[in-house]
Amino acid sequence: MKKMILFVIAVLLLCDTACARQFDELVEKYSVENKADVITVSNAMMKVARLFVGGKEKNFFKMIDDMSILSLKDCSTEVKEAFLEEIISIDPQGYEAALHIDKKGNKTRVFAKESGEKGVSYKMVVASVENKGDVALMIMNGKFILSEVVKIFK
Repeated sequence: MKKMILFVIAVLLLCDTACARQFDELVEKYSVENKADVITVSNAMMKVARLFVGGKEKNFFKMIDDMSILSLKDCSTEVKEAFLEEIISIDPQGYEAALHIDKKGNKTRVFAKESGEKGVSYKMVVASVENKGDVALMIMNGKFILSEVVKIFK
């Protein structure tokens, strides 16, 4: 019985890791494309960034511990379209689609990793497509109060 419980826990942990890897694998896959940019912002850099942010964005920045950003702004149209096809079809287990925003040609899809706490997520992924051709994927770690995040993004 103990072996069975340990096996189930191991499978659940592997599934959880696999889902997190799904977004990380997208970053890995597209970071090697010509003119793709990957930026990693550490906790220390986030603290500095918070000093320069005001308004409702300041509350959002307070929730972020660290983040990584994949930007395909300067990549070819083919690369952007391939990425968009993948991000549109993605249905990561362990994440919920928290928001889907379509404003003035800018499209944003926000995924929040489910946690044991109601209304709280510790990992958030934002996929953004701007009408000027900028395509970005942000993977953020922190403590996100989902009701506050919805207010900020809308």
